[in-house]
Amino acid sequence: MKKYAIVYCSKTGFTKRYVDMLKEEIDCDVFEAKKLKNLNPLLKYDLIIYAGSVMANRINGFKIIDKNIYDIEDKKIIIVAVGLTPPLDQVLEQLKSSNIPFGFEDKIKIFQLRGGLDVSKLKFFPKMLMNSIKKRLINQQNRNEAEEEMLEAILKGADYVDKSSIVPIIEEIKEFEKNQAIDVEVI
Repeated sequence: MKKYAIVYCSKTGFTKRYVDMLKEEIDCDVFEAKKLKNLNPLLKYDLIIYAGSVMANRINGFKIIDKNIYDIEDKKIIIVAVGLTPPLDQVLEQLKSSNIPFGFEDKIKIFQLRGGLDVSKLKFFPKMLMNSIKKRLINQQNRNEAEEEMLEAILKGADYVDKSSIVPIIEEIKEFEKNQAIDVEVI
């Protein structure tokens, strides 16, 4: 039996690409978050990875985990947040405070990976949000480097998916495996 599961929500395909990369590296089952009605299918796994795209500091589709967190509180949980923003400590802290349920801050490990932007694949509301940001940035004088990069991504698209970004996640899983082996030997 496989010990690991990945649950994901991918709006434009960048998160799914990371999920596919992780699946190449670890023996796991993969579930699309929108197809899960509850977490019962995940109860048999020792480690659950949730991967989702980020919009406004919220991890898309994570509510399936959030509202059922006590059903899986005995599992190792890893969150993979995929967004346009470069990985930064302050962004990671905002993601933690906006998404990890109270009382689980020390139990859940979160990783921030850089995905990309393809406005043509966005649904109505996110597309309107991007158009609003685009207009603001075009009219803004003295844009900083991050704003220039955002405007370019909106206008031309961006793809920052990088397989080397999953290395820390794989290392976390290997550490979990090692600890599981120690726990088995102690029993």
